[in-house]
Amino acid sequence: MVDILSLVDRHERWRADSCINLQPSENLVSPQVKRALGSDLAGRYTLPWKGDYHGARLDNAYGGTRYLDEIEAAGEALARELFEAKHASLKPLSGHLAAMLLVLTTCRRKDRIFVIDGKHGGYDGYLPPYIPEVLGLRLKVDFLPFREDAWRLDTAAAARKIRAAKPALVVLGASFLLFPYEMAPLREAADAAGALIGYDGSHVLGLVAGGVFQRPLPEGADVLVGSTHKSLFGPQGGLFLCNRADVWGRAMKNTVWRLFSTILSICRRPRNARAFNPPASSINCETVRSPFSSYRPGLFTLPAIAATGPIGGMKITSSGKRRGSPALSPLRSRSYMSKRATACPPLRIWMSRIDPDLVGPPAWIRT
Repeated sequence: MVDILSLVDRHERWRADSCINLQPSENLVSPQVKRALGSDLAGRYTLPWKGDYHGARLDNAYGGTRYLDEIEAAGEALARELFEAKHASLKPLSGHLAAMLLVLTTCRRKDRIFVIDGKHGGYDGYLPPYIPEVLGLRLKVDFLPFREDAWRLDTAAAARKIRAAKPALVVLGASFLLFPYEMAPLREAADAAGALIGYDGSHVLGLVAGGVFQRPLPEGADVLVGSTHKSLFGPQGGLFLCNRADVWGRAMKNTVWRLFSTILSICRRPRNARAFNPPASSINCETVRSPFSSYRPGLFTLPAIAATGPIGGMKITSSGKRRGSPALSPLRSRSYMSKRATACPPLRIWMSRIDPDLVGPPAWIRT
């Protein structure tokens, strides 16, 4: 008979104590978040209602949520502050569900949307067989022009294409995202075309919160979505943020008993917001905000890590040419990454704007 707890212990000794974990979508979960996950909150529901519920006037469809609702409200306030948003929700259980909420909120059936191609590091979830098909929208999905020689969006060509094709939604952000976007030309083109801009910041959300990448909402995005466990501290969860009241209103209509209800039933998860997700996400935001100075040293480029010397008996090599940019090495993590790309990060260790002179030895590496 399989001893599940024994396997958990073996995994902990292996992945937590013996490995150098370089998978960018799996950040270390902070001790504070682990404490929330191990609390009584892990088995609780919350469903704020504030209205009539089968003849009864309720603030929440579940009892005993006094402190949970306070935690969620505090976390949403922190998220609004960090990401400079007027509206924020911690309810999505993953970045993918937040992306589904983005598409469902901004698109109608057979609308056209522009995304980053998967071969250019874009998130495959936006492609026709996935989110568009699951939502039944039959969207016309097209790709934004991309410069493989510089591994960045071709801003001028993208702006021209947006003006000409007039999509309903333009999705920026990618799983392999090296450089901030030039938002102003894209915003102008979207306004001319009547399009909305969604920014999927899943992989860079911690850098956005820390002010070391770019400011998607103030710079022109209508909606910012992302994951709480990549460049933030876990657990796996999602955020939905925006500044437009009309977009926010449509998004909230798609949550209770709709998107989250349907999708979570498919996933065999609770229908309502899991109680541990808002507290853990709240701790994420609180940790980044104060003190961020203790988090920033954990942001490294591959050349910066290589400069620290051997780690745990392993020699880290870098052939990077650009100051502060991720570098090439013999290992490539995704087969679809273009061989012509000059700035493709095989280990995908963070961003181009972080000056390696500002960081010291990586404190998160166990030796």
